[in-house]
Amino acid sequence: MDYLEFVRECADPETLVLRTAEFLQQQEIKRQFVLIKHRPSLNPFTLLLCQNDAFDFEPWKKSLLNKTIAVQPGRTVFFQDWYYFFPEAHYKTEPFFFFLFSEKPDTFLQNLLLQWNHCAALLNASAVQIAAEYEMAQGSLVSQLLHDVNTIISLQEPEEVAQDFKLRIAYQKKANEDLLFYMRPLELLPFGVAVDQLIASSLQLCEIDNNNFLLTISSELADISIDVELFSKAFNEIIWNAYQATNNNASKIRIEVNRIPSGSPFINHDWLEIMIVDKGIGISKDYLGHIWEPFFTTRKAAGHTGFGLTNAKKIINALNGGLELTSQKGRGTEVKMYLPYL
Repeated sequence: MDYLEFVRECADPETLVLRTAEFLQQQEIKRQFVLIKHRPSLNPFTLLLCQNDAFDFEPWKKSLLNKTIAVQPGRTVFFQDWYYFFPEAHYKTEPFFFFLFSEKPDTFLQNLLLQWNHCAALLNASAVQIAAEYEMAQGSLVSQLLHDVNTIISLQEPEEVAQDFKLRIAYQKKANEDLLFYMRPLELLPFGVAVDQLIASSLQLCEIDNNNFLLTISSELADISIDVELFSKAFNEIIWNAYQATNNNASKIRIEVNRIPSGSPFINHDWLEIMIVDKGIGISKDYLGHIWEPFFTTRKAAGHTGFGLTNAKKIINALNGGLELTSQKGRGTEVKMYLPYL
């Protein structure tokens, strides 16, 4: 079967590359290959498929530390005993896939890889356009809806209004603000700021006694270029979650800030890791799969809208960073924020 016919129903880059690997296997190509996914994070590499008995994933990762590979999209690059084929991609900010071969690809294989590269580029361009059009359309509709709702809830309240109705109005106002923030694209205004000052000023905005936190900031850290206002919003959402999970006991919250090597030859910066650990009530396993979803909250009765973690993740992603959370019911929660540190 023709390659383009084989992959024509693929709707996303990962499905496409896996089908491409399957096609390679069916062609009985003698050159053994490895398929790897890379994402700009603290743990950048994921092994998707290994058709080479000589390949050892962990030593291979270690061999790339403090190395730089001269990426040439659409061409084969030889580096440390392996031939790499890279597609066109935004290596520093988006996930991408690449093949490793133990022998140099011949003309047939090279042409097939070029077809994969072309298909992947078309899929990526189409996905970006569709997402932008969808976001614009949905944002316009939501903005109009929220405008109408705000018009109603901003009407003059009678002197005697039931307390639960007032609470509901306050909740709706907050939900409208959070939803509008979630739907609109973010405009970043980065500038240089000392890391310790960034953390201190963000904690001050929380209006929690800073002296009670167990705070450790590496002495090696200097300035970072970042949108301070947006970072503070994301950081404070995490801190408030931890504070409430510990029944407002800041002494049960530990914050550690360190510089972490990128671990990838495709990312020319380290990471600023901000770890927030609380000894609170933790999160049930049943809820962990939903914590990033809009409107998901177990505290709606207390006025929470369910957008705290959702919008925090949106902000950190916009800053080209990442947000990871692990938790165990009854033992506490650990959140790791990581940001590019140039």
